[in-house]
Amino acid sequence: MSCMIGTEMVDWLISLSTKTLDSTKNMSLTRFQVVGMWQALLENGVIAHVSNELQFADKQFFYRWTVGTTMRVIKTDRLISGVMFDGEQETVPPRISDVAAAIFFLSTIGPDSLFRMILCKPSSERTMQELEHVYRELLHVKALTHLSTMVKRELAAVVFFEQHQHAGHVLFRQGDAGNCWYIVLKGSVDVIIHGKGVVCTLREGDDFGKLALVNDAPRAATVALRKDKSQFLRVDKSDFNR
Repeated sequence: MSCMIGTEMVDWLISLSTKTLDSTKNMSLTRFQVVGMWQALLENGVIAHVSNELQFADKQFFYRWTVGTTMRVIKTDRLISGVMFDGEQETVPPRISDVAAAIFFLSTIGPDSLFRMILCKPSSERTMQELEHVYRELLHVKALTHLSTMVKRELAAVVFFEQHQHAGHVLFRQGDAGNCWYIVLKGSVDVIIHGKGVVCTLREGDDFGKLALVNDAPRAATVALRKDKSQFLRVDKSDFNR
């Protein structure tokens, strides 16, 4: 089976998890959680949308597998009249314990993939269930711990995901107009000031860019990626000032 439809993929994985996890893990999965698991596979290139869309959807959309069979290859030697003969190689399905372990692993990384997927959607397209998921993820962000529950819930609707691939990429330069507030989700950035060089490094959970928005002033420093594939939460100025 090289191609499947989104809704069928969710149905299939729920059915498979019910058969495997019930006997090994005390858990059950919702369609919402399973969408996150498929999104994790999409992000990691295990599946692909036929039109190269980057968000998995529990809808009548086609996806294809980008990897080969997961069947195990074994060699079946035969004992005939007391003599061992080399047998043929044959494929067998993966063990139930291996399938259960894979599904359980996907269930642990699915929430983060679902979080990123939702944050790539326009605010107007986020459902109440998606907003609740974003809010719960924001509870774990260090830069937001001082904010009230109401503000965090408001942020769930307006915060966006941003990723850049290469170290050295400049997010903004000293003197630029401030147009957004950033929080480091993964990776790190260097803060650079003219005449001083790198003055500090910001890592996961740290935020930057707020001062220019609060004071309606130019950027006080240049900020550039320190690590490849750094990820950020971003709040645009129009939403920050609401």
